[in-house]
Amino acid sequence: MSRKIDVLRDFFLVTEKLAAYPGFGRVLGLDAGTMLQNQDRLIYNAGHLQFEYKIPRHFVNKKVPLSGFLAIFDEMTTYAIVATDRKKRPGVSVSLSAEMMGDVAVMGDSIQINAEVVKSGRVMAFSKAEAIDPTSGQVICKGRHIKYLPMPWLTELALGPLMPLLKWFVSYFYDGKTTTTQSGAPRRLEDVLKFEETSANQQSARFLVEPDHCNPMGAAHGGCQAMGMEVLGQNYAAKTSSNSHVLKSMSVSYMSTGKKELVLDANWIHQTEYSGSMSVQVASSSGKPVSEGVLHFVVDHSAKKKCE
Repeated sequence: MSRKIDVLRDFFLVTEKLAAYPGFGRVLGLDAGTMLQNQDRLIYNAGHLQFEYKIPRHFVNKKVPLSGFLAIFDEMTTYAIVATDRKKRPGVSVSLSAEMMGDVAVMGDSIQINAEVVKSGRVMAFSKAEAIDPTSGQVICKGRHIKYLPMPWLTELALGPLMPLLKWFVSYFYDGKTTTTQSGAPRRLEDVLKFEETSANQQSARFLVEPDHCNPMGAAHGGCQAMGMEVLGQNYAAKTSSNSHVLKSMSVSYMSTGKKELVLDANWIHQTEYSGSMSVQVASSSGKPVSEGVLHFVVDHSAKKKCE
């Protein structure tokens, strides 16, 4: 086990004990507690982090959607950045993007996640990731992630030079304790992503942020927001077009933290006979922008012919 894996193990340990919620990471099967149990499946080498990821059966019905891979990449590239960054900072997301390269059903299967830190400095970190079918070697999906690294000075101090003291603190005062906000088996993804209210034309929806939707800091997880965008975008595309659309790529920009209640609004940017682009904006109940996703669809003419 390399020294960098030791760094991640320490990060998982303190995060599991001190995080407000295991949250959406638990739905993905990539929260700190789960990663501690599966650290033997992590391989790190010079900015590259590799993980054998078994798709939880509660996560998907048949295959992982594009936004699901984006959420997985969010977690794994963050862990790669923690292992690489001199101050071991997880940072906050600025943008996330993913592109589907294949159409492979992976429910219950294991896939290989490769995360690489392309460049990391004092302020920003740039990373990329890919999901690979280990049987065929086919690249299923590729993604990119940009993070803003500076954090409150006390957090940077705790994750850096004071980590040995922090480990002792959680071991002594939190011995045997784990986050108890969520108990029992993780909820199914379709239950987690249910909207509280949706407009008749499927253009907008209201979303109440609960513990299952959150990151360890208690705000709406960036990957969860992306998956909500895909759900609304797919529904709106089906409602406003006679064509069958397949989501091929998406990019998400993050502007502020999302808490309590979020409002999603979808609008076509352009449509042609063969493709279409859609914007899905996420805002707080007061109207403050939280994030925006741009979804790129291609028209599946074969599906249309089958219907005819």
